[in-house]
Amino acid sequence: GGFRLNALAMAAADRYLGTPDVVITDYECVCAQYGYSRGCPVVTVDQQSKYFLPGFPHELGGTHYWDEVERLRMFFPCAARRVALSYFDTPAGGVGRPGTGWSEAGRSDMTGNQTEVLREAEDVVVLGCVLRTDIRELGPRGPRRRLGGPPRLVVYLSSQRLPGSPDPADWLRVLGSVSAGEAHFDVFLPAGLAVEAAAAHVTLWEAPTDAFLPALAEADGVITTAGHTLLAECMYLGIPVLAVPLPLYEQQANALVISRNGFGMQQSVLSAAGVREFAGRLDVLRAAIRADTSVLKPPTTPGELWRVIEGAVAQHPPAVRPVPGAGLVLGGGVQSVGVLRTDQRVSFLAVARSGSTSLAALVGEYLISRDPWLDADNLRERLWGSCT
Repeated sequence: GGFRLNALAMAAADRYLGTPDVVITDYECVCAQYGYSRGCPVVTVDQQSKYFLPGFPHELGGTHYWDEVERLRMFFPCAARRVALSYFDTPAGGVGRPGTGWSEAGRSDMTGNQTEVLREAEDVVVLGCVLRTDIRELGPRGPRRRLGGPPRLVVYLSSQRLPGSPDPADWLRVLGSVSAGEAHFDVFLPAGLAVEAAAAHVTLWEAPTDAFLPALAEADGVITTAGHTLLAECMYLGIPVLAVPLPLYEQQANALVISRNGFGMQQSVLSAAGVREFAGRLDVLRAAIRADTSVLKPPTTPGELWRVIEGAVAQHPPAVRPVPGAGLVLGGGVQSVGVLRTDQRVSFLAVARSGSTSLAALVGEYLISRDPWLDADNLRERLWGSCT
């Protein structure tokens, strides 16, 4: 199971990495525990750490921001630096147009635990998202000029299942009730679901699939839950979003930014009326994304992120260094993604989950570009072989 795999990954890291200069984790607690056990600096890189900052509303859609803070404190009780990657600016930054953003979200009860949050806030650096290479290569685009035909909407339903998560069959029924003249839907669902398209203008795909990126490149709009990564990619590409957030505070906050600033719409339950309204407002919503200068944060390059990490390491050197040779460990999921720095050589090893687009892999890609010496395959085989 997952615990056994994590334990084997920890043992493999101990044999091959020893004590690193720094452990970087993207919301993956096993790598953080490895860093704590070795007495080396831990840098967290995620989107949740921004909730240590003051100014967010206490409650959104029946969820509470304190849930995010408690999870962060449980998984990552201390950090040399907490880097929050966010597609939108935070309330603490004082950024937002009048009447939008966070100003009307209800913050009258923030005083009670605000000083507690501020203990960690001083270690938080908020940067724009690090986008995967294929999204960066698509680049922001102007308005689409489709010659006739209905708008093409990408529908993405996460595999994450929680109480209150949408039923894929319900979504398909809603999409099927919207006529072919009103929209065409490319629907990406988790693999293994026993569902069928309700109409000819609803095309089903199993995710992950190589078909997703071309569909996104051609999309006039996206209908999805409110996961941070896809919303960040849509905002970068200039694609409006109809967000149906899961019952998690961070998803409720993500969706609020979209709806309050006119970058899309938000629904608690997907409806045919909502889909029709969204399809009819795509030009207006797209224009709001293009016109924004105060809410959406520009992307961060891997190099910019790496300089922040280097600064944290310089301020927090390892407490102990009993095993020489290892320079860096990057957490990227249940299995690990890492970079070893030995004898002026940088070797990248990636044992990531199939189909994942790990932030750690992007940083590793940047580091490799700075060093001509690369020996990835041997190290990948050694670590993966020891974890199976």
